Amino acid sequence: MTKYAASKVLLAAVLAVPIFSRAQVVHAPGRPSPTPGLGSRCGALTGEMTAEAAKAALAAAVDKADENALRLASIPVEFARVTAALPYGAEGDVICVKEESLAGHIDALKRKAAYWTAVQDALLKERARIKDEADRREHTRTAEEIVADGRASIWLYRAIRASDALAADVEKDIETLMKAVRAAHDRENDYEIVARKTEIYRQLQALKTP
Repeated sequence: MTKYAASKVLLAAVLAVPIFSRAQVVHAPGRPSPTPGLGSRCGALTGEMTAEAAKAALAAAVDKADENALRLASIPVEFARVTAALPYGAEGDVICVKEESLAGHIDALKRKAAYWTAVQDALLKERARIKDEADRREHTRTAEEIVADGRASIWLYRAIRASDALAADVEKDIETLMKAVRAAHDRENDYEIVARKTEIYRQLQALKTP
């Protein structure tokens, strides 16, 4: 099999994985959204994500990290590109594939990236809010409150880094998928995909510890 033919086979494998279509649930306007404070119209995020929704989104990714890591280990490295279709957490409920084509899947991945960027933005605002509140109470905070604020700040810092890594990972998936139709890739690139995903799940698993 030529490199070009192999590339076409791999792309077909990516597009054949119905994970997006099967996992994504389109919620009608006015119905409860699986992400509090954030609605959707076939993947179009509506409204600003709250800190609570962002924390819930990241918590879902943390909870699913072990499962995703095991799934990653079971996928032959030659088919590493299919991992682009795997949700990190519960974002599958607000993203959908409108069209079963490369363009349709790229569009869904862009929504996925926007989702995790929204998570990061909400967490950044929450960190700023906590800092402002701590500054206002600087001379009245108890030792316990100072420790609690410090722990919250450290967790948010790690969570912000994780959400940034998730958004960047999706962008990299988009870039890799686009390259897959332009040219064949060698096996080393597939190993790079697996290494990138492994690091993502490692970051999420690390958030389980305080």
